[in-house]
Amino acid sequence: MAAKSERAAGVARREMLFTLALTGALVVAGLALAVLLANGIMRPVRELTVTAAKIAGGDLTAKARVTSRDEIGILAAEFNRMAERIQQLRRSDLGRLVTAQQTMEAAIDSLFEPVLVTNGEGRITRLNRAAEFLFGARADVIGKPVAEVTHDRRIAMAVSESLRAERKARINRSRQILRPRCLC
Repeated sequence: MAAKSERAAGVARREMLFTLALTGALVVAGLALAVLLANGIMRPVRELTVTAAKIAGGDLTAKARVTSRDEIGILAAEFNRMAERIQQLRRSDLGRLVTAQQTMEAAIDSLFEPVLVTNGEGRITRLNRAAEFLFGARADVIGKPVAEVTHDRRIAMAVSESLRAERKARINRSRQILRPRCLC
């Protein structure tokens, strides 16, 4: 009876070890399956996130490479279509801007009167041929302040006053926009 009891205890120990080993193997397999499933779900989301960051950085040619046909795949396809549409809009806006700039430059160049164009700091950004006779060649005056290029103080003062007036007008417009109104 003692031998049978020892044999039964040995079998019970082996079965318990087998059960523990099987349970451990199933837990490891379950964890591995969970990691695979999580990566399968998160990979397309990460791909969309990376593509969104590229587009936000200005790379409108970036495309999300998600091939699934589920909701994430549909989202990626719509995302790619949106990026393509933004790229088309930017190209058409850029074309209009270049055309407008060329038209403006042609208009300025066609004037017989001297014309100077300055930035907000009073530095020359453009001048026509008539102005070149008075102030010098384009290459020599572009980027310089008007006061440095002209020999007539009245011109420098007129440009300076015009810039001051524009700044005041901008400030006044912003105040008008921000002024609260009474709804009495």
